[in-house]
Amino acid sequence: ASVADYDIQNGAFKDVLAIMDALKIGLAHVAGHDFGAPVAWMLAAQRPERFKTLTALSVGHTRAYLKAGWEQ
Repeated sequence: ASVADYDIQNGAFKDVLAIMDALKIGLAHVAGHDFGAPVAWMLAAQRPERFKTLTALSVGHTRAYLKAGWEQ
């Protein structure tokens, strides 16, 4: 296991979908707070058919994240 295994695309993103699949949840609401919000945004943007709604709480705008880079 390495730090790269837990980045947004390879770690959290795939983990959320795997948990949903294991629980046979086809469609869900997704919410993310602070550093979890970019994960929620990515899930909703890349797999919109799996999510009813997206709620991002206490977090900067996506453009601010893109400008600063995901490494922040």
